[in-house]
Amino acid sequence: MTMIAVFAAFVYLVFAVIGMELFSGQMHSCSCAHIKYPAGQYECRGAGISGAAKDGMYGNLLKPVQFSGDGYFAPCAWRSGDLGHFDTLPDALLSLARISGRKWGDLMEAAMSITGRGQQ
Repeated sequence: MTMIAVFAAFVYLVFAVIGMELFSGQMHSCSCAHIKYPAGQYECRGAGISGAAKDGMYGNLLKPVQFSGDGYFAPCAWRSGDLGHFDTLPDALLSLARISGRKWGDLMEAAMSITGRGQQ
């Protein structure tokens, strides 16, 4: 039984290192809702509404601001995803544990939307 646990831990470690090589630093996004795809780390500056905001919020000043959630005014930050990422070994192992469970769909969508380092 211990040999099986050691083998499973080794397999997780190997796939975590492979995930770090493939996806390290590429699952980041801007925390502000007005920064849209394909904006990158350079465009994620200033302050804006965090959370889900509707389109046209900053484009037309005559249009009233409408929120579709509990957005709040905060500085924009380039951050890793809440779903999981492969930047460090512990985070990669936690992401693999999430993938092996039932919550793998959101992490798969984040991996499929990768356009490169510094892009969202």
